[in-house]
Amino acid sequence: MKPEHLNEAPLNDEENAHREENKPKRKHSRWIAWVAVVVCIAVAVAVVRPLLSSDAQDEEPTDGPISSLVNGTKITYDPADYVLSRASYPEMLKCPNELDYRLEDGSLDFDSYTEDYDAYREAKKAVYEACKVVVNEHYFDSFYQNSALEFLSGGGDENIVYSPSNVYMALAMLAELTNGQSRQQILDLLGVENIEVLRDSAKYLWSSNYCDDGVLTTIMANSVWLGDGLSYREDTLRLLAEDYYASSYRGVMGSEEYDAVLRDWLNEQTGNLLSEQVKDLGFEPETIMALASTIYFKGRWSDEFYEGATTSDTFYGAKENTTVDFMHESNVERVYWGESFTAIERNMEGSASMWLILPDEDKDIQTVLSEGEIFRLTAAGTKLDWTQSKTATVHLSMPKFDVTSNMDLIEGLKNLGVTDVFDYTVSDFTPLSDVMDEIYVGSAEHAARVKVDEEGCEAAAYTVFMMECGAAICEDEIDFVLDRPFIFVISGCGDQPLFIGVVNQV
Repeated sequence: MKPEHLNEAPLNDEENAHREENKPKRKHSRWIAWVAVVVCIAVAVAVVRPLLSSDAQDEEPTDGPISSLVNGTKITYDPADYVLSRASYPEMLKCPNELDYRLEDGSLDFDSYTEDYDAYREAKKAVYEACKVVVNEHYFDSFYQNSALEFLSGGGDENIVYSPSNVYMALAMLAELTNGQSRQQILDLLGVENIEVLRDSAKYLWSSNYCDDGVLTTIMANSVWLGDGLSYREDTLRLLAEDYYASSYRGVMGSEEYDAVLRDWLNEQTGNLLSEQVKDLGFEPETIMALASTIYFKGRWSDEFYEGATTSDTFYGAKENTTVDFMHESNVERVYWGESFTAIERNMEGSASMWLILPDEDKDIQTVLSEGEIFRLTAAGTKLDWTQSKTATVHLSMPKFDVTSNMDLIEGLKNLGVTDVFDYTVSDFTPLSDVMDEIYVGSAEHAARVKVDEEGCEAAAYTVFMMECGAAICEDEIDFVLDRPFIFVISGCGDQPLFIGVVNQV
């Protein structure tokens, strides 16, 4: 949903003349366009300030208690019992379907379809404009290249999938919980000057990619998971809700029911694509807080592959050769090349696309990654300045594939300069809590999956950071019984101690 994708080419004179001469009788009333304007305004308001409140669970009723098997034991829980607030996403007009505008004689109600499509396009543009913030257009580039090179390298012969935008969003939320050098290391990795610029960059990343119009689905979801009985700074939690569309939950860390709610949320946000990775995910009793971020993508090819042209052929893999289904198509495409690769960009409906990058025969994946040209080519808006390109008829043969991977991010993030948050002796999580000390990130998990077939592409990823505590206050239960002499202090509204005393006898 970049700005350049929202302004499609206007009709030329010939098309306008044809439209005027062949106006069919309308079957759709003009109120649709006016409704679109009203919805457009409502969407703009929703994007600027997400609708989160403590009563959000009442607005989105659940189906009630759920029963499931966990390690062979049946547990029953109601997800609504754990919800503090739910994020509310902007509603988008659905893209008009030409089939709904066919007249009885089979011709297209061109005038009606065009008017409704224009209304849809304007509403979609308004969503972007309402979220638009001024950011460096290349704010994401350095993190994209550096993190992808770190996490895609060293995988050997295994498939690897990584979502830089998903990890970026999770790290941005983590930065909000930290301060001092702990925060600065994250800001440096994300390539921003300060936390205010990061908020704008994260908001731009979310809003410029958000789409749910029936043609293209791209949704980034965030959530905060709190432990019962622990104290958190409300201003930080409110900021995560308002600036990061983060839903919030509270429950007993380490309980099977709370683990199940987390897994339900992750599966819902990722279209169940990662259910195998999610099934063993859960909180430890010592977990004090968790951040979860997901991304779900589903798009159709602008020109779908003809299923009848799919054939079986050999894929010469790094480990072994296998027989797989190849999709075939011939089209006039723009071809790009670099020092060690050739690439094309295959378009999807709704302005999305998939880059296909093939290393030269005498080059390997690691060489192409290390040279870095592919990151510059595939960064937002940079292909227009790529001089090594030409238009050609491309006979594409592409295997259908389904690739999944999961990874521990800790070692890679340390290599990228983020170290303090993993060491409770130096970490600074003061924005998270005024009373808990020695907080650190105990685990950082990332999983992703991409499926490609004749119709299009479906993909999902999640990142989960689990925070733990090295201090005694973070134990599950503390008995604090004043059954022997104790001291008290009374402070005034200026925090100065007004009274201090000792109770030796009651």
